Amino acid sequence: MELVTEKDPILKQALEVFDFDDPPVDPIELFNEMADFMVEKRGIGLSASQVGLPYRMFIFGHPDDRANMVGVFNPVITTTGEKMVYFDEGCLSFPDLFVKIRRPDSIRVRYTTHENVTDVIRFEG
Repeated sequence: MELVTEKDPILKQALEVFDFDDPPVDPIELFNEMADFMVEKRGIGLSASQVGLPYRMFIFGHPDDRANMVGVFNPVITTTGEKMVYFDEGCLSFPDLFVKIRRPDSIRVRYTTHENVTDVIRFEG
């Protein structure tokens, strides 16, 4: 698994819904490979598109806590907080670049896990 370069068009294209009825790759293997890669690269989040895969999937967590990483397939934001805040954000695909991004202070997301279980999670901060 490798990061695509910052000029790769996949980073700007609309991504495909991951089809659990006819999976293009094994979702558990994808989750595990991406988690291992994120630990290796010391990231806190990684999108499938960053490694050249056109699926609506990302993983997040702390690289020192592999057991608690979360795989998010086909996320849909269902609600957002009313307050907007700025966060410094970086990206493994754009090393050494940090940008202040304005986002809602919270969101609620419906998603499917790598084990094909639909769940809802609220993110803050």
